[in-house]
Amino acid sequence: MVELKTAEGTTKYLRSKGISPQEAVTTADALLSGSLDVFLLNKHHFVFDLICDRMNEFTGKDFKSWKLEPSLWKLWSTVWHLMGQSPLDLDARSQSFRRVKLVPIMTSVIEQADADALDAMFSCVGEFLVSGYIEADEYTVTGLLGAYAEWLEKHTNERVNNWTPVVIQLFELPRQSSNYKPTKKSTARYFANVLPHLLNFLSSDVDVSLKPTVELLAQQNRTFLFEVESAKTLCSHMDDVTAYESLTDAAVEYLFHEVIRNLAATDIASCESVFVSITKNEKFSQLSEKLLHFLAKVNRALSTDFFEQLYTTEMTRQPIRWGLVGHIISLSPELAQKKTDDIIKASESLSAEDINIVASSLAQGYILARDFDKFIGEVYPRALEANSAWSSDDVLDHLASKCDELSGNQIATLISEALKSSEKEKLVLLSRGLLRCSVSKQEASFKVFSDESYLQKGWSEVVYYLLCIYGDEIKTDDILKKVIPDGPSTKYDFFLTFRVAELKGDVGALKEKKIEKFVKKLSTNEAFAYAMRWLVLTDSFDSINTALLQKLAEGSSEQFLNFFTTEATLIYELPGFLTSLASFITKNPKFPYTKNLFCMMPSTIYRKFFSSFTDKLCKDALKDDEAKLILRHVFKDANGSSILEKDLDLFKKFTASDNSELTTQISQLIWNGHITRFKDSASADFVNNALKHLLKALKKKPAAADIRLSQVVLNGKRSRDPSFQASLEELCDAYVTFVTKNKEISDEEINVLANLPSPLSDKVRASLKALLKAAGKKDLSTQTKSSLFVLATKTSTSDLHGALFLCSLYLALQLDTPVLMDSLSAFFKTLSQEDFYELYLHLLASCEDANPSYLDPTVRLLSTLAHHLDKTHQKEHSKLFVSTISVISSRIEDIEEEQTIIGFLSALTVMLSDHVWIVSQYSVELILATVGIVFKKSQHRDSSTVFIAAISLVSYIVLFHRFRLTSRYHLLVAILVEAMKRLTRKEVTNEDATVFGRILVTLSEPPIQRSTKENDSLTSQSAIYKRAIRKQAHVLLINYVHMQVSAPLKSSVTDALMPGIYSVFGLLSKVELQLVNQLLDSSGKL
Repeated sequence: MVELKTAEGTTKYLRSKGISPQEAVTTADALLSGSLDVFLLNKHHFVFDLICDRMNEFTGKDFKSWKLEPSLWKLWSTVWHLMGQSPLDLDARSQSFRRVKLVPIMTSVIEQADADALDAMFSCVGEFLVSGYIEADEYTVTGLLGAYAEWLEKHTNERVNNWTPVVIQLFELPRQSSNYKPTKKSTARYFANVLPHLLNFLSSDVDVSLKPTVELLAQQNRTFLFEVESAKTLCSHMDDVTAYESLTDAAVEYLFHEVIRNLAATDIASCESVFVSITKNEKFSQLSEKLLHFLAKVNRALSTDFFEQLYTTEMTRQPIRWGLVGHIISLSPELAQKKTDDIIKASESLSAEDINIVASSLAQGYILARDFDKFIGEVYPRALEANSAWSSDDVLDHLASKCDELSGNQIATLISEALKSSEKEKLVLLSRGLLRCSVSKQEASFKVFSDESYLQKGWSEVVYYLLCIYGDEIKTDDILKKVIPDGPSTKYDFFLTFRVAELKGDVGALKEKKIEKFVKKLSTNEAFAYAMRWLVLTDSFDSINTALLQKLAEGSSEQFLNFFTTEATLIYELPGFLTSLASFITKNPKFPYTKNLFCMMPSTIYRKFFSSFTDKLCKDALKDDEAKLILRHVFKDANGSSILEKDLDLFKKFTASDNSELTTQISQLIWNGHITRFKDSASADFVNNALKHLLKALKKKPAAADIRLSQVVLNGKRSRDPSFQASLEELCDAYVTFVTKNKEISDEEINVLANLPSPLSDKVRASLKALLKAAGKKDLSTQTKSSLFVLATKTSTSDLHGALFLCSLYLALQLDTPVLMDSLSAFFKTLSQEDFYELYLHLLASCEDANPSYLDPTVRLLSTLAHHLDKTHQKEHSKLFVSTISVISSRIEDIEEEQTIIGFLSALTVMLSDHVWIVSQYSVELILATVGIVFKKSQHRDSSTVFIAAISLVSYIVLFHRFRLTSRYHLLVAILVEAMKRLTRKEVTNEDATVFGRILVTLSEPPIQRSTKENDSLTSQSAIYKRAIRKQAHVLLINYVHMQVSAPLKSSVTDALMPGIYSVFGLLSKVELQLVNQLLDSSGKL
């Protein structure tokens, strides 16, 4: 930096051409802060004037880039504040700032600078807007907004949320005048330079963090287009908007949506004009159909001229877009009828796909004109002459679906005319449509068929539909001879044959070979349709089933498996088809769906039809995981018939084939199956032989297969047979001895030890204690820690000392798994009454002042202990129950884990139903108070699961202990009001509202079983309960109304809640409802 000693030298240096903006800012900062040893009177005036001059520079090469320096904008902001501290400074600031062309400066910076410079600029200008006056004309601020919109189109930065309000404020400055009128020049600039960029930005997939910017710009754009400017202006400038080369399809759709949303209700003609302006541009012409669909959804009538113009334009272009033409005529009944001849003539050269579009659209136009009978009677026959594709299945399906638009008499008349003129195709359409009509319309047409004129050769499709509609009402004796005298050849010939056989209940006339050839010629989709309709009829024909399976297998895997899933209930009732399927799989070893089919079958079906595959699967499973997946499903109902269940050596080999969980699961299923069937001699022999072998092996040097098998046995079910129990106990001793000899014990071995049956022998207990002591010094996984803890519960002495040790260990482990609590619960059962009582008191005392990190496990221990309170010690244990509620409720706000609160609330819920003897008047009131604390103070009060658990607890009080609420309903209502407030939270679910509504129903309609003595007496228990709750129920309604006014619920939540609210309404009398009304003002507020 140049050495500056005088004021003159400093000012010359700062105004020199060679100085960089960074150097100038550094020097000016030093001058202003006093660190530069120079005296300059009104130095902040000089710096402010200097910055204003440099910012205003647009042409000179030396200074025009200064405005792009972020530090200069920060300095300008600093000096701006320095210049606002006295009237003299303010006057000088105003004079200097008046000559600053701020908006063009900002536009230039936006077009050239990076995000840091923009951030500094907008921060500075924001300060100007707060404490200064900025002059700006409409044209320049429009340019500023255009440059900003273009920047947003290309960049993404979260800081724009701070910038956008500044731009909008500047844009609105010229419009704040009371006599403001937009100029044509600035309006044209907005449509050409601002709107296209804004549309691209607003329609893009913008990050959710930019939502404030999107909403602000969208609202500003909406205001300009539809409030400041007129719809006529928008229409006249649409060519300027669409002229922008980079305008996207999404941007055009966004604009059209905005036009419809803001203009459709009052000016549908402008919407039509905007549509025409957009679609006449070749770039966006492909959006015509999509935009027309948006426009058609508006509940406003579109003009005939509009449709006529669209139709004419489209019919003159090449190629014609028949989808758009179809949409146009489907919306305009007048145009559809007017242009029918032209469309039929044009259809002569159309593809089947285009005809399907045209046919459905033209039919819709006639339906809107209420002339669909004219379409079928006159238009359809002419269309058939023009192109036979009008009789394709797709066209017929669509037109038939519309036949319900006709009245019964119209259908009957059309059928009668078609029969007289022998118009087969029209009859096919009408009969297919009649199949989908109501019964009354079908009955109205039945008399037309009385003369049997429909029984003509080749009319199998017509007759088939009639038999489907009327069934036995039509005589079937000579139908096949008259309609298909030469035997079936077409699809509907066969379908008619099948239908006749179905109605007669006789499949003897069906010719298997012919049907087999027919099935083989079907397409894949037709084969699936055939299977869903005729599978039962042809079940007894193996060759037909085989041909059908071959066809079905040619379809996609999704099609094939979906068919067997959705039609499972039918398929499993067809023995012939299942037998054919088994044979088909045998003959096609590479059939890809074997695993999927076997794994979805019920075990009874598999055993009856597919058990022959099991032995092969057992052998394949030694190397093939897919075979194992099948076996896992098959052996869920193991019956001991497979070689894997009979051959112990093979079973050992399979068990040791790998260490996968899948192999272990299968081995466990097989072993458990034998234990379940232990009374069967074969299973008993298998189990006893396995136990003898394992005892012998473990006493020597067991192989890996023996160890794996031992683990399967020890983890499996246990028989009550004394000999089995004795052998299993020996095996436990042998396994523990073997495992504890090893220096390194695997996690799997420890998990097996944790599953040993209790009680353990003294020898095993001693060995396991030594193992626990050694394992405590190692770094263990969570699963292993859990298993060791379970072992500790099985080896600890059943006294107070052992119980305190286990509880302390549980607190130290900080693990929350069901296995740990189950093992502790089993241990607590073994405690004497005195030890149990002392342990309970100890945990209650610990809970009162427990450190937050130990509070959750302590509460879980107390929740588990509560289940073991015993009626034989009712006096002492009732006090413990009350103390538990009192102590935990005082610490609820300190509980950190959601599951802990849910576990405590669930424990209380169970006690209310299973330990009724322990519940007193005081404990009921204490539980209600606890629920209130949960709703108000719990860290998890917004959790849906906590809410549901709390409401369930209150529901049990209402269901099982309502007699204790007779004079305490005010306590219950207060809790329900607090719960109702929780329904306004963001995280609320429909299930929350459903549960709350259910308790209101239960409260208002007590489920009391009346005795014959009470009958309908006014003094019944139900009447007493209702009379008591009516005194407080109005409070619920008042709070509900107030809540809906002050913080409205989601519509789905309200719907779920309404049954409960209606129940409360039904509870109150007219007078009580008037009281509710008086307690609310006219707006629904309290």
